[in-house]
Amino acid sequence: MSQPSTSSSTITPQPTSNMPSTSNVMRADPIVRSWRSIIQNAATDVWGIQQLHEYQLNIIELLVSGLTAVSRRALLCVKTGGGKSAVVQMVATLLKGNHIILVPLLALGADQVEKVNNAKHPFTKFIKSVHLDELKHPGKIMALKHFLQHMTADHTLIIVASPQSLLTKQPWNKLLLDCALQRNLLNGFFIDEYHLFSSFGLSFRHEFEDVGKQFISKIFHPHPVPMGYDYPSYLVMSGSMNTRVIQEGYSLTKIDIWRSEYFWSAPIDFSHRE
Repeated sequence: MSQPSTSSSTITPQPTSNMPSTSNVMRADPIVRSWRSIIQNAATDVWGIQQLHEYQLNIIELLVSGLTAVSRRALLCVKTGGGKSAVVQMVATLLKGNHIILVPLLALGADQVEKVNNAKHPFTKFIKSVHLDELKHPGKIMALKHFLQHMTADHTLIIVASPQSLLTKQPWNKLLLDCALQRNLLNGFFIDEYHLFSSFGLSFRHEFEDVGKQFISKIFHPHPVPMGYDYPSYLVMSGSMNTRVIQEGYSLTKIDIWRSEYFWSAPIDFSHRE
C-alpha cells in the first residue's frame, strides 16, 4: 500500500504477515494451547517482556479470548508504572486492527505513543502508535487519513486521543467510526485515568459526556447493529478507583462491567473503595 511520503514511516505500521505465529491468534479461534502460553510467548517475541505479572496475564486473556461483547470488558486499578501500557500493547499485538486509548491529559498520551514507537525489539516495527492531538503538520494528517481509509485487518495501530479529538466536528470521528462499524477494524477501546473524568471538575466530565454521545455510544450501542459487527474489547484503567468513580463512569457510557472482571495489581490498590 503506497503512502504519502511525508512522515508515513512514523505512523504506518507494516502488515503483520511476518510477525511471530503467536501474534496471529484471533479472538474465538479454537484453543490449541493455553492462552497464557500464547500471551507470554507474544510478550517475549514482540516486546521483549520476559515475564508478565499475574494480573496482566489474567486481564489480557479476558480481553482477547472472550466470546461475547460483555465478557471482553474489564476494569484495572494499578498504580502508575504498574504495567498498564503492556496490557494495551499485548491486546493490540494479539488482536491487530485499531486500538484507541482515550486520555484526559495530553502528557499521558505522549508517553503511551513514545513507549510503542521507541521500542527497539525487531517485531515492534509491525505495531505503531499515533497521538491525534499532536498531529499538526498537514503532511502527517494526510498520511494518517490515507492510512485509515485503506487500512486492512493485517495492520496494527494504537491511537491515543483526547475526548475533543473524537468529537463529530473533528475529521477523525467519521474516519474511525467507519473503521469500526463498516470495516470491523476497531478491536480495542481503552480509557486511561478513568477517575479524572468524574473527579476532576466539570470540564472533564462535560468532555467525557460529549465523546460518550458522539463516539463511544456509537461503537458500543450502535443502532442498527451492522451485520457481522464485532464489538471491541473494553478496558478502563486508573491508579485510583472507587465505587463512585465506577458508577459515574457507567452513567456516562452505559457500558456495564461485571464485578468479577475488576482487576488490580495488589489488593491494597483497591482497599479504599467506597
